[in-house]
Amino acid sequence: MPLTPPTPAMPLEAMGEPAPPGATSTSGSSAHGGRSRAPSAPVLDERLCELFLLIGELRGASAQHLHALFFARRYEDRDTGKPISERSTRTRIAALVDDGHLARVEIPGTRRVLLQLTERGRTAFPVVANALTEHVRKPLPSEMAAWAWQRAALWAALTEDGYRVGRDVAALRALRRDLVDRQQARVEGAKEKTEREKAEKVLRELRSSALLTPWTAVSCPKCGTKLPLLERPQSSRCACGGTFQQRVIETPHSCASCGARAEHFGAHVDERVGNTCGGRLRPVQALPFDVAHRVVDGRHDVLVLLVDNPRRSVESQLDELPLRFLGQPKVRLVVWPSDDDSAYDIDAGEWAAMGPRLRALRRAFDPSAPPRKGAFPFWLAAEVEPTRLDLTFRAFSRKSSSHA
Repeated sequence: MPLTPPTPAMPLEAMGEPAPPGATSTSGSSAHGGRSRAPSAPVLDERLCELFLLIGELRGASAQHLHALFFARRYEDRDTGKPISERSTRTRIAALVDDGHLARVEIPGTRRVLLQLTERGRTAFPVVANALTEHVRKPLPSEMAAWAWQRAALWAALTEDGYRVGRDVAALRALRRDLVDRQQARVEGAKEKTEREKAEKVLRELRSSALLTPWTAVSCPKCGTKLPLLERPQSSRCACGGTFQQRVIETPHSCASCGARAEHFGAHVDERVGNTCGGRLRPVQALPFDVAHRVVDGRHDVLVLLVDNPRRSVESQLDELPLRFLGQPKVRLVVWPSDDDSAYDIDAGEWAAMGPRLRALRRAFDPSAPPRKGAFPFWLAAEVEPTRLDLTFRAFSRKSSSHA
């Protein structure tokens, strides 16, 4: 989703911010004749556009999660210049709940609470209203609320560790760079001709993989010719003699009705009939899975995240992962299950119980287990890491009740 906020549409006072000079008040007299004027819509802090997009993407998150993911990064204490405290975050969130932009939703059978966007929150900024599909606007079933909580918990923990998490073009670039760089090192380190040829073949496959290639726009600066999005020219030279230039689209959009692709949302033509399409261009995520990435000592440190979605089959989620080519560098993969029958014992550091979905996930990466018919042998291309399993939804500790 795009994180570029629009011009503020709505008072900063609700978020503990001073009203800007010239800001309209919700009460008072008109400058013309002293007559009272109607209350104006409050001006919402423009930084909250990013928050609302984040909550929409995650489908919900707790106050603690939002503190790590947003407030501690975007707001500073006026006295110390340091990130605001979690207590200050909760005060700001309470104001958004009172104003009707956010709602608290309890997850059944637990003490956990999700914060979700209300209709007012979803329409506070045009870019947010356009980004959220009807599917996202529907209430979350209880099992999906637990999934959203888990996903936000993992995002928050990794963000606190210095990672950037998401499915945007930056995540795609980091994943591609990590895989290509490591495969290039294999090519350069190959000692035998056969070994080098195999490594070079995998390198070509990685570089040409559609999954690892961002949307691009190609144009000729000399004559102004623009190719349709994602279309590659047959030659680097334009018919006018100029040289085609390629540019990555940071926030691609697509229309579900006609299939049109564009850089921005707005009116567009249905190329099939030549008339204006009644559908809406919405942001398209660069990847179908979450990626956490950071740079350490000049190298990309990348984790692919699979928080099991209970409304989807395990197989469909596995097939989306960047595990495609025999001989490719192993992807570091974090796998969190979603079934109620799986419970993680924090004290013992192991799974105390494994439900059917967790067993299916573990089997997919077990070299001794027979692979699913027609499926890629995932264990050859992935290294599953036990990252922060203590934060999974059913994690428990006999020494403390804080994870109940």
